[in-house]
Order: sequence, then structure tokens, then C-alpha cells
Amino acid sequence: METESDVVLALAILDAKEILCEWPAVFPAFRAMLALAPSNHEIIAPQHAEARRRILRDYALEFAYEKFLIELCWSYSDIEDFFRTPGNESEFLVFAARAGKAGLNSEKFLDALLAIAFVDDATKDPAEYSKFHRFISAEYVAMPERFAARKARQQHVKKLRMKAILAEYGLVPEAIFKLLGTGFGSERGVVMEGIYEVIRGESEGDQFGVHAKHIRECAASAHAKLAAEGLSV
Repeated sequence: METESDVVLALAILDAKEILCEWPAVFPAFRAMLALAPSNHEIIAPQHAEARRRILRDYALEFAYEKFLIELCWSYSDIEDFFRTPGNESEFLVFAARAGKAGLNSEKFLDALLAIAFVDDATKDPAEYSKFHRFISAEYVAMPERFAARKARQQHVKKLRMKAILAEYGLVPEAIFKLLGTGFGSERGVVMEGIYEVIRGESEGDQFGVHAKHIRECAASAHAKLAAEGLSV
């Protein structure tokens, strides 16, 4: 049975992958900037200014990204160091405060750190995620609203996908009401519950008369597609 921690990790992995796709140039630029100095905290030094700007040009990033990348480099070692000892989850708030103090969008900054922690562990077996596991565990304790928002986004995505599949097979309300000639009123709710029962395999849908066979066939196809994507009505 899937536990809460399984859900927390799975949603964080999905988020990290999406973030990496959204910012394809940011993370290679981060790695290039990280290599400028032996210590992450030295990257801000004036002697590296031209090298930093060259990296921005190489990856076609606007100058505004310089501060963002510098702060990511500054925080990089902290992803590992802050959470070595259990019970230090509150240190996660340092990242948000650091971004705010630098005038950056805190949520985007935390998203970037999430993706960095994921990439660092991506070559390992999922059961061995260490840095990423600890980062996500700390986030869950210190800023549970981020998990709540992540979960809400995923539920919204699933709902849209479910509706798209039902529409593909003519099983959304507007299509069903047109097919059956259903009028306005409470009857519509009864009709749709009957449709969902057919999709779930709980009913043959005989109440739909001459349309029952067509609805069963569409429902069977929709159920198979929903199940293949881990969805249900």
C-alpha cells in the first residue's frame, strides 16, 4: 500500500523532472558556474565576474539570471550539509530566506534546488536516493504547503487527463446529454452516475435503452485507457 512518504517522494520526482524541462539552460549554466572556483562561496568574487557573464552568454540567459545562479551555487553544499543530521529540517527555511534577501522568487529558487538535488541522485537506484530524500523530507516538515500545492497541481492534471479520455469516447456530460436527450435538472446527475458505474464495471447500463450497447463499448475502451494511466472515475 502506498504510504504518505511514497506520495511525497513520487510527486517531488515528477516536479523535479518538469522543472528540468522548463529550464533547459539554467542547470547546465549552474554546473558551469559551479566549476569556476574550488569553493562555492568564492564564485561571487569580482575576479570571476567576466567568467560568470560568459556563461550567461554561452547559455543564452539574461543577465538577471546571474544572481539566481550565484545563490544556487552558494546554497549547493548546504543541500548536503544542512540535513546530514535528522531533526535539522527547519534549516530548509534558510533557503527561502536567502532567496528573499537576494530579491529572488523564493518558490522558483526552491524549485531549482529541488531539481539540483534530484539530478545529483539521478544515477543512483531510486531506493538509494539520499540527498534528494533528505531534501524532500526537510521540505515536507518545514514547508508542508509546498507538498500541498504539488499534490493539488497533480490532482488537477489527473482530472484534466481523465476528462480528456472520457471526451475521446463521448462519455463527458455534454456528449451524453445530447446522445440521450437528457433535459436540465437533477436527472443529469443520475445519468452521469449511471455512466460512471458502467465505466467502473458496476453496471451494464440497461437503463440507457437502445444506447446501452454503444455506451458499454465506449466505457470499456475508456476504462482500459484510464487504467493504463493509473486513473479512474
